[in-house]
Amino acid sequence: MSGFELQWHPAYRGISFIPTHDPHFCKLMLIYIGDIQHFCDREQPGSAQRLYSLFRLNTRNVVYRQGLGDVPRLNVWNARTEMASKPVRAWSEFALDANMDDPRNFLVRIARRSSKDYSKGMLAATKKFLQFVQFIWLEQVDPTFEFRPDYFFKNVDESDAWRQHVQDMVAGSPWTTKYGPVC
Repeated sequence: MSGFELQWHPAYRGISFIPTHDPHFCKLMLIYIGDIQHFCDREQPGSAQRLYSLFRLNTRNVVYRQGLGDVPRLNVWNARTEMASKPVRAWSEFALDANMDDPRNFLVRIARRSSKDYSKGMLAATKKFLQFVQFIWLEQVDPTFEFRPDYFFKNVDESDAWRQHVQDMVAGSPWTTKYGPVC
């Protein structure tokens, strides 16, 4: 993966917001996506269904071993689960030690809501992650698209943390877009 620096990718603004992300798996995931506009449904801009299909996300492919803490590790056992593992591990590789009070850990909270079935919780969180990446990426490359944190995040703390994150990134960037400086 030489030549691919995550911090220069249009989706990095979103990925860097998630404290549990793994740069290696984020790179793999972004390389598989290639061009986000190919996976967007213009009639339903909020839908990330094409991304879910690309990574074969369903409860059967998100398989976990029990007994490794609150968020068990993915058991990659075939090509389908390996594709599903890319976005799962992109956001959750360091989720076992996540601070639940940190508003940026919204994906970990989604995953832990389903205490009886880890695969359903992880699937829901991974779908939310892909939708988040899609929205942030689209905002950077499509002048007609605008990410609205108040509609995306569940509570005000999360959307406020996002706004602060964007402000912090903008403050240290020499490049600009229609939204101001980019990381």
